[in-house]
Amino acid sequence: METISIKDNNFKVYEFEKPDFECELFTIKPNIIYGIWYDEKYDEWRNGQWGLNSGLSNDGAYSNLSPIKQKWYEDSNNFPALAVDKKTGAYYKVVCVEEGFIITDDGFRFKKEELILATKEERDSLYCER
Repeated sequence: METISIKDNNFKVYEFEKPDFECELFTIKPNIIYGIWYDEKYDEWRNGQWGLNSGLSNDGAYSNLSPIKQKWYEDSNNFPALAVDKKTGAYYKVVCVEEGFIITDDGFRFKKEELILATKEERDSLYCER
């Protein structure tokens, strides 16, 4: 799959599937991507604005972008996180990802595909039990 991307001032990368229309993304201001896109219907370049996380355009559905969702462990803002071992159902507090492994607060290393992010309901129930 081909993609287009843009970095914010903190060097976080936002990726989108390459759309059916031509476009260039220039800058990000709070929650909005600014750029231009080519409108074939009117045979002209137009200024564009897209929602940073949604990819929705201010010009209508024909110029929307489709965001590529990051895996939960690829976004450092998600840490610490509560994750569940797919095989055992055990819960772990995840603190980071290093060298391709998910690292827990007690030093265990898991392959990325072995853990899933706990749901809000699971997190709430665990914290209410204590």
